[in-house]
Amino acid sequence: MIRTRSYGLILTVTALLGFSLTAASIDPYPSPEARVQQVRDLAAAHPGVVQIEEYGKSVGGEPLLIMYLHRPGAAPKPAAWIGGNIHGNEWIGNRMVMAVAALLLDEHSDPAVTAALDELDFYLDPCVNPDGYRATWEHAQAGAITESMLPACRKNAHGVDLNRNWPMPGKVTVPIEWAGSPKPASINYRGPAPLSEPETAALDRFFQEHPQIVAAIEFHATGAVMFPPHCPSHECIERSKKMCAAFRAAQPGKKYYRAQSRVFDTYTGELEDWLYAQYGVLAMDVEISKAKQNQAACACQDYFWIYNPTDPAAWTTHDARAAIASLREASRVLGGARIPAEAR
Repeated sequence: MIRTRSYGLILTVTALLGFSLTAASIDPYPSPEARVQQVRDLAAAHPGVVQIEEYGKSVGGEPLLIMYLHRPGAAPKPAAWIGGNIHGNEWIGNRMVMAVAALLLDEHSDPAVTAALDELDFYLDPCVNPDGYRATWEHAQAGAITESMLPACRKNAHGVDLNRNWPMPGKVTVPIEWAGSPKPASINYRGPAPLSEPETAALDRFFQEHPQIVAAIEFHATGAVMFPPHCPSHECIERSKKMCAAFRAAQPGKKYYRAQSRVFDTYTGELEDWLYAQYGVLAMDVEISKAKQNQAACACQDYFWIYNPTDPAAWTTHDARAAIASLREASRVLGGARIPAEAR
């Protein structure tokens, strides 16, 4: 069972995110419109500290919004990126990104959190796949989400798994469909070409245009596990170990394990592999919660609730500090700069 640090913190984060447990659409998760409004409300409540940038549009024309958190007037600093909902049905990822934002902006946070903005700027991307988010919402309004609905909810409006649409830095050494499929019907369909989708192409441009970003976390569900990039070197493994160790050390309850092996790992077309290999950004995929635990809590076969915990606040409270701690450690390991190509 996940332990929370304090009930008061849950109430603080809930208030900062601007939603109530009774008003949310898929209680306690927000509708697509409420999700966007929460971002705008957070920026309005913290003028100068939070800026919103639209870095592109989805297939369906929805804005791709990113929040820039920084100390006004401070000198340029290394930056970290945190993203959620690259898979449209994994709404807990969106809640995690928003909880991190609320925690960073909470003046009553502990010094280890408030100091983070003195060391790093943050780019927070709460929903990389807004069309998948909306498809999940629409299916949920019609009733329980079944397993056959998952591809439509998970992928973008072109039917592409955005987290298999990144370029492959090397060969796929373990030929499994999970590593990306050329079949459009597959839940892991990688698309007609790398970066073929407006969402991935826009985010790739964003990383090109913001070389100050040195570390990144993308939140997914489920598994209670951390997936660092596929590492071609011992140095890469050691860097990832330190980033993951900082995450684990800051978790008050269940400790996520690090899933990494130079022998049995392979490139999959996922974001963390591309960020490390192409840009020298120390990145990892963090899988929140456990499917069996989520299913037991909802006592149902609804795949929305199997992927998303009925009590997201318990998990966000558990992992928000951990995300901040791991990104600070990654920046320190890298000396505040991206890893040169020859050192990756």
